[in-house]
Amino acid sequence: SMATVPTPRGVPLKLYAKLKALSNQSTDSCQVNDNKIKSTSDSQWVSFDRVFGSQFSEKDVFDSGLKSMLSMIIEGYSCTLFVVGTSESDKREILASLIMLSLHELSAQMSHKNTHFNLQVNAVEIVDDVIYDLLNMSSTNLMVQYTADGPSVANLRSETFGAVTEFETIFTDIEQHRNKQFTEFGPKSSKASFILTFKIIHNEHHCRLQFIELPAADKLTENPTELRTKEGPSLNKELLGLAHLVDSFADPHRTHTIPSYHVCTTTMLLQEVLGGNCVTFGVVCLNGSDSAETNSAVLNFADKLQKIENYPLVSNDKVRGLMMKYQRAFDFMHQNAAMSGQHHPLNQMMHEDVVAKTESKLLELRSLLLEKERELIALHGDKEKLSESYTQFTDKYHVLFEGKKEMQQQLIASEEKCLALTKNIIDLQIENNELKKNESVIRSDFETKLIGAENDILDTGLREQNLTEQMEQLKKEREELMQEKKTLSMEYTALRANYVSLTEELDYTQQQHQQLNVQLINLINANKTFEENAQRLQHENKTVSEKHATLQQTIETLEQRCADSESQVVTHQLLSEKQGIELVKARVEVERMQTTIEANKAEYHQKWIALSKEKEKELHTMTSQRSNETQQKQAQIRQLEREMEALKTQITNEKNKSAELQKQYSDQIGKLKKECSALRSYNRLSQMPSAVRTQSVAENDTDLMSDLGSTMGTAGGGGGGGHITQRF
Repeated sequence: SMATVPTPRGVPLKLYAKLKALSNQSTDSCQVNDNKIKSTSDSQWVSFDRVFGSQFSEKDVFDSGLKSMLSMIIEGYSCTLFVVGTSESDKREILASLIMLSLHELSAQMSHKNTHFNLQVNAVEIVDDVIYDLLNMSSTNLMVQYTADGPSVANLRSETFGAVTEFETIFTDIEQHRNKQFTEFGPKSSKASFILTFKIIHNEHHCRLQFIELPAADKLTENPTELRTKEGPSLNKELLGLAHLVDSFADPHRTHTIPSYHVCTTTMLLQEVLGGNCVTFGVVCLNGSDSAETNSAVLNFADKLQKIENYPLVSNDKVRGLMMKYQRAFDFMHQNAAMSGQHHPLNQMMHEDVVAKTESKLLELRSLLLEKERELIALHGDKEKLSESYTQFTDKYHVLFEGKKEMQQQLIASEEKCLALTKNIIDLQIENNELKKNESVIRSDFETKLIGAENDILDTGLREQNLTEQMEQLKKEREELMQEKKTLSMEYTALRANYVSLTEELDYTQQQHQQLNVQLINLINANKTFEENAQRLQHENKTVSEKHATLQQTIETLEQRCADSESQVVTHQLLSEKQGIELVKARVEVERMQTTIEANKAEYHQKWIALSKEKEKELHTMTSQRSNETQQKQAQIRQLEREMEALKTQITNEKNKSAELQKQYSDQIGKLKKECSALRSYNRLSQMPSAVRTQSVAENDTDLMSDLGSTMGTAGGGGGGGHITQRF
């Protein structure tokens, strides 16, 4: 019976949430707590496998959760990625970027595997419950059919491609062919379903990779009946049918009844994606700027999606044949039930019994398939371990192979070096034989060279002695010049001190002259004051004389008028005499003062003239003497400086010449020493036994030849080595 059959457990859907950044002047209607989200209008938290905030990109979403989908595709599983959200949640752009990322990663993993892959792509858009082929807009008779890989669209055009760049051009054509019509309720593309399917065939696996954009979930907040009445029965049919299918999966009273996929075209094509043979991934796109009620409806829809369980199997030929067999049996039974179940209640009961038995049989088969699948998963784990070990082995093999190549190259290079060395040894042996043949000639030449070198050494020694004597003489001359320089510098300092003292005396005389000028000015000022006093006294004298005249007139008048009063006249006479005497004294004093002032003035004027003449003469003589002395000293100093510069140039020239001679002599001495050492070594070799001599010649032949070549090369040079070549 049906009650005894255990309910198999499948694989739940993997859901990820992607949040869109808030627009300006908007509030966030969603709250996030780790991997849980809830709407501000609802208290229920909805869990996700991972929540990606607005700071994460589509690449982060792909790398963190969706990259494993492609490895399962290569292993033979069918996989699907769908996006769901409101019309303002950017779900279309997110799906497009995830498609391109998946294709690039799939091509990379395929190139890593050394197997051939056949890729085909088709794309459909379901608008108003009508299927449109986005690769061929003129296609007709598009209907849902059931194949070994599940439900698909018949008479659909497929494109084969090999590179990702080819698919990019195909995808641009697909995007251009999508519906762009507008209605009074918004664009039709937001209410449509988009399904992009890749058929991948490799080895014996036939799997599908699907990317699905579900209709916008904005209308989930409204009543379905009112929505059909307001916007028509077909405009939101895909969204309402999908919501009905998800509700049937989430119904806790559902036991063994099969959910109805025949509500709309989208649900018919999603039979394997939701509750079938497929590994399904979902990205729930949320916009914090949307209303809290809309986000609450989207989160409830996502919560119901998590209750769906799939039963993925490796899509090889055996599994596909078995699934096709049971699908045909199910279709046959469904047709018979449809034909005979409407006439008799007994037939209807039998039909229900048969359906229950078939369902139980299907569940048993699914449980068996799950057990087999677990075994395959275990084998798959072993296979992964083996593949990892195989990859490590191949990496080590490649490393060893590269090392072998490098070793072979090094071996070839070493062999080439050995050949070059053997060639050099043979050349040295030939040269050694030639040297043996010319040994006597070379020995005599070397002896003559030794004698010439010894003579040159003696000559250089004599030259060195002469140079040292010349250097000592030059040093003595230099010391004498330095002594002369010191004496001249001392004389120059003494002259400079005299010059400074003379200038100081000149300054002192100028100061005295200035003081005399000041005294002369003071005398002139005193003379002016004396002249002013004399004028004042003359004025007073005039006033006294005038008074005297007036007095005389008064006396005469008094004598005439007062002849009678003699006593008064006598007194007046005495007074007049006294006044006359005083006037005479005053005149005498004034005249004496005038004479003294004029005498002093003349005397001071003569002194000033004499002093000025004397100072001018002294200054003239001193300035002329100082100028002559300074000119002479400067001329002497210039002459001495010129002589010092000439001596310095002579000394530097002599130094340069002596340095050049020393360098030449040292070079010649070093070359002669090398020649002597080479000749002595060759003489020692000539005196050794033949066997020992050949061995030592083979070891030191290169150094000997280089020394001989250097000596011969230097002997042929110009300059100081000309007499050596003549002696050779």
